[in-house]
Amino acid sequence: MDDNQRESISKKLKFEVRGKQFLLDRTSSGNIDYILGCSALSFHKAIIGISELKAIESVQNIDIAGGLRISKTISSYYILYHLFTSLMLLDERYPLRFYFPTKQIEGRSYVEVEVDENILNSEDETPEQWIEQGKLEQDLSSRINHQNIKGYIKDLRENFGIRNDIKSPFRILHDHFIYHDYENNQTSIPALYEKLNYIRDRAIYRPTNVLNLEGKTIQTSKDVRKEIDNLPNWEEFYSYLKDLYQSIVEEAKDDRRGVFCGFLFKLWFSPIVEDASYLKSIGWTDDDILELKFKNTDRLFFPSFLSQLLEIAEVKRVKEDVNCLWVPLYNVYEDNF
Repeated sequence: MDDNQRESISKKLKFEVRGKQFLLDRTSSGNIDYILGCSALSFHKAIIGISELKAIESVQNIDIAGGLRISKTISSYYILYHLFTSLMLLDERYPLRFYFPTKQIEGRSYVEVEVDENILNSEDETPEQWIEQGKLEQDLSSRINHQNIKGYIKDLRENFGIRNDIKSPFRILHDHFIYHDYENNQTSIPALYEKLNYIRDRAIYRPTNVLNLEGKTIQTSKDVRKEIDNLPNWEEFYSYLKDLYQSIVEEAKDDRRGVFCGFLFKLWFSPIVEDASYLKSIGWTDDDILELKFKNTDRLFFPSFLSQLLEIAEVKRVKEDVNCLWVPLYNVYEDNF
């Protein structure tokens, strides 16, 4: 291994040194496996965002709820953020460059990606541990920040009509979330990334006090209700996601050894071990567990998305949304592979 190359501590991941950053080699088998795992989990998180938006919309018109517009805005952005990180990891045109710490072991420098599970599972409640926990729980998706997404959008927008190596899933991402007709300056598409990014910030930070050119105060709160109410609903977001998913399936059918096929395998077959006593403590019954666990195994394995969903939703909603959101997507996979 030359001076321009590094391995992670476990030697699973391989990098090239690029200044102060490290570039993941997209051709290394260990890297591919990890990239696809992170991408698949992000795609599941986008569906979980749709699940949350669906729940919000089911109660937003109750008088005491009063619209839940801040919650709706944040969930909408959550969907879009995770769709972008998932697709960016799959896009072989996008260079995966990140800052990582390094560690010297027996005179060699390793990229410190792996984490110590004892520290990760620490029950320490100190402020320092909460800060450390945030660092330990980072994967590739979470290292893609808002500026990275904006740069990716800029590249895709500028090259969409020029390059012929942009594959179908990224073209659909463009059509639903990036496209804008500058020539005719049309009204923005409902889920335009920059618009949703603005509405998210407006819901969180606004109203604000700004000064006009005469030095008088303006409170920037006008029309935020209209902007939020005009966002896509959960069914529209789900329709966009299904378009992306179907295009991934079609790409995978054309290349059974390519990244899209590997992504689909990670999406549906990434088992997580669960604890029955914990599930029962949060309201699950034996029948619930039997219904949702991986079949044909004696161990209590759950799909990766269920391990996350059960932490944020009660079992009745979990079962309803699994059947409404995930099962139709899985059936498409099963019908084609």
